[in-house]
Amino acid sequence: MKNDQVLARRRAINEERGDAFLTDLTAQNELLFVWDGSTIVDRLGDRPIEYFYPSTIGQSLFYHGGFEVGEIAFVRRAIEQIEAPTILDVGSNIGLHAVSWCAASPSATCYAFEPVAANRDVLARNAHNARVDARIVVEPAAVGAQTGTATFYECTDAAYSTLDPQAAMPIVATYDVPVTSIDDFVATNNVARVDVIKIDSEGWEDAVLQGAAATIERDAPFLVVELSKTNAKAAAPEEIVNRLQQRGYRAFIINDGIVTEYDGYDEYAYNYFFAHASRPLEIPKTDPIIARTESTYHSVLVRSMRRSLVNFRAELKAKDDEIHRLKDAADERLAVIQRVSSQAAAAAQAPEKSDNEAKLTQRVLELEKQVGQRDARLSALEGQIDASSSGDPSIITASVRVLGEMRLEIERRDATIAALRVGLEKQREEVDRQHTAAVERLRLLEKANERHQQTHEQLEAVRREHEVQRKAAEERHAVIERLQGGLGARDGQVASKGAELERLKVEVRAKDAVIDKLDELVRSGRGESAQLREMMAHQEQAIAELQALSAERLEVIRALHEQRA
Repeated sequence: MKNDQVLARRRAINEERGDAFLTDLTAQNELLFVWDGSTIVDRLGDRPIEYFYPSTIGQSLFYHGGFEVGEIAFVRRAIEQIEAPTILDVGSNIGLHAVSWCAASPSATCYAFEPVAANRDVLARNAHNARVDARIVVEPAAVGAQTGTATFYECTDAAYSTLDPQAAMPIVATYDVPVTSIDDFVATNNVARVDVIKIDSEGWEDAVLQGAAATIERDAPFLVVELSKTNAKAAAPEEIVNRLQQRGYRAFIINDGIVTEYDGYDEYAYNYFFAHASRPLEIPKTDPIIARTESTYHSVLVRSMRRSLVNFRAELKAKDDEIHRLKDAADERLAVIQRVSSQAAAAAQAPEKSDNEAKLTQRVLELEKQVGQRDARLSALEGQIDASSSGDPSIITASVRVLGEMRLEIERRDATIAALRVGLEKQREEVDRQHTAAVERLRLLEKANERHQQTHEQLEAVRREHEVQRKAAEERHAVIERLQGGLGARDGQVASKGAELERLKVEVRAKDAVIDKLDELVRSGRGESAQLREMMAHQEQAIAELQALSAERLEVIRALHEQRA
């Protein structure tokens, strides 16, 4: 497959399977790459190139075959006009710019400044694969306004690592790094001349330029600077451009390979090229093929973002449905909690039943006391009967009658007490059952409260996530709108360049027709010249014959003259 077919195949598989196919050995062989989980060695081009994946640069290289291709090509054509150029690459990352420029200019020397160790390792391997490692000197340092040390914040995507704790990406490591200024580095290393300075330091470009003031004053090098209001840590882009213009520089914006002279800050462009008036330069023309490629890349990117936005909106709708489902479940649980609460309130009446139980117990005790008193009276009466057993029979009869009545009364009391005891036990069992039920209901209530709290927290988290995703969707939509606007402008520029190219083609064809006519006239003239030469040869031959005849006649005349003499 051709390179563009491989790239298209990579994008198609990614849309189907995501990044899962990266571990597929068959896909790696077919699509010309090796991935170890951290870096990709890409064999698509004329030489292997290594880069981190996933990363912003890696995403562009793997699926679109390049990163800032137009910018690199434009500066490369400017460098090719310089004999033995010296390049300073500040924020070299994995060396895309340094390697490309040194490969294009066999006499170039590049000092690549990169504080992240992992980036330096990949940079060194890319330089070796391109056979320019002897001409790229890797410096393990950051660059700023003055020499010293500083705290460095390494991010998940190392391209966004910075000296600023408010990094654009999550920070994974913090450590101190050496810092040098360009002026100190040039003086210390006896760099005779600097021709190009490229600066991409995540917002610290102004500090780097301040530390290069003497070198800029001495050599007036070309400057390739990334400028963005979003990342600016000090001076705004307009202020930096104005300052350089006052020092004799012309400013250009390079946007996706399309070069225009600076007429104001453009938030959609961040690569700026500065050329000093004292340094002769034929500004390279925009390459229509690269511009068209970059425009196509942005079109693919916009379509991809639109698909992502559609998928994201579907995910948001699914989350909205989930939120509604969780809300309904929470309402249902709340109803259960309210029912349990009402049952718990009913169970709170158990103390009243406990009071009834106490009263009932008191009544039983009183009856038992009365029974004891009557038993005592009965015993006394039985003693009297025993004492008077030999006495009056009427007394005995009366005592027996009274005794019988008392026993009947006692039996009735005993039955009443037994019934009261049975009722008391039942009430106690009911109270115990209700107490147990109340405790269980309270436990369920507490559990339901916990679940309700968890559900509330989940709903709140989902709501926050939904809000974040909604804002992200709005930001993505705004980015897409800006990209569409920028793409429309770029399409217009490409169309304008295409029209200019067509006009040039028409002129070239017209000139080719004129040249063809001239060639025809030349060929016709050559034929006439040959005829003239042939006629001249004939004439020369006739002249020679005439001269010979004249000589003969002259001899005859001389002979006649001698005879007459």
